[in-house]
Amino acid sequence: MIPDGDRKTLCVSSQAGCRMGCRFCMTGRQGFHGNLSAADIISQYISVDESDSLTNTVFMGMGEPLDNYENVFRAIEILTADWGFGWSPKRITLSTIGVLPNLRRFLDETRCHLATLSLTRGAVSCRSRTRTHSRRCWTSYGNMISADSAG
Repeated sequence: MIPDGDRKTLCVSSQAGCRMGCRFCMTGRQGFHGNLSAADIISQYISVDESDSLTNTVFMGMGEPLDNYENVFRAIEILTADWGFGWSPKRITLSTIGVLPNLRRFLDETRCHLATLSLTRGAVSCRSRTRTHSRRCWTSYGNMISADSAG
C-alpha cells in the first residue's frame, strides 16, 4: 500500500513473473511462472489490512497486465461494478510496456487510466531486442499512434 496524504493506493500484480524479458526489470529476469486469475488479483485487495480505506489502485506490480488481459479486465469489472467494489474507473491505473492488440482493447473497453506506457530507455531496449512479440508490440503501438494522430 502506498500512502500519500489522504490517498491510499494499492499496487497489484497480474502475473507470477513476466514473459516480456526486459533486462532492466527484476521480475522479467526471473521468468514467467503463470497468469494470476481475476480471483487472485482481487484477493490482493481484500488481504491487506488497509482494504477498507483504499482509495486507488495501480496495476504495476509483478507482471505485464496487458499480457494477462482477460483476467485483468475481469478484475477491473469486479472493482467497478455496483455488485462488486463499486469503484470509479478513475481510481484504477494501469502501467504497461504496450502489448497490442490489448492496449487498444484496454483503451476501448475501460474508462480506467493508462498511467504509464513505459518509454524509458530500458523499455525501448527491451522492445528492440530479440523478443519478437515485444518488437511487434512497440512497432504496432507506434503505428497505432500515427494512425490515430492522422485521423
